[in-house]
Amino acid sequence: HSSLGNIGTYTFVRLKPGQTPEQLQRGLDIAGRPEAALFAAFSDGAKWRFHAVPIGEAHLTPVSLTSPTVKPVGSRGVAYGIAGVGALIVLVAGINFVTLMTARAGRRGVEVGVRKAAGARRIDLMVQFMGEALIQVAVAVVLAIVLSLLLAAPVDAVVQRDLPLNFLNDPALRAGVVLAALVIGLLAAVYPALVLSSF
Repeated sequence: HSSLGNIGTYTFVRLKPGQTPEQLQRGLDIAGRPEAALFAAFSDGAKWRFHAVPIGEAHLTPVSLTSPTVKPVGSRGVAYGIAGVGALIVLVAGINFVTLMTARAGRRGVEVGVRKAAGARRIDLMVQFMGEALIQVAVAVVLAIVLSLLLAAPVDAVVQRDLPLNFLNDPALRAGVVLAALVIGLLAAVYPALVLSSF
C-alpha cells in the first residue's frame, strides 16, 4: 500500500524466491524519500509512504493510521477469541461424549461376562469397544460436516463475510477433523476397552 496525503493505492507483487518482505520494505523506504527522483516531480518534496504487508495478514494488519485498507481491518485478538471459544465448545462436547460413553459402558458388565464365557479374548473386547466408539465419532463427524456446509450460507449472511469451508482441498482442516475424531474416539473407548474387558 502506498499513500501520499489522502491519496492511496494498492499494488500486489510476487517476491522473487528467497526475497523477504523486510528486504522489500527497505527498498520501498528508500524509494519513498522526498529526494527520490522517481517522485520528486510529483510530490513537491512530500514523502510517499509504502507499507509491504504479506497478503495473508492484510486483513489483520493496520496498513496506515490515515488510509483505509482494502476491507475493514480485523482484530487479531477477536480472531483468537473466536477460535478459543470454538476450541472450548469442541472440548466440552468431547468431554461430554467421553463421559456418556463411560457411563454407558458401566452397564455392559453382563455382556462382557457372556462374551468371555463364550470364549472371547480380552483383545477381542478391546477391539470391539474401540471400534464402536470410533464408528460413533465418525458418524458424528459426517453429520457435523453436513450441518456446517448447510449452515455456512446463513452464517456468512449474518457476519457479512465469506467464510469458506473446503474440507476436501484444505489439508490442515482435514487433518484437524481426523485428529480430533481419533482422539475423542480413543478417549471414549479407554474405560470400556481397558477396565470392562479385564472382568
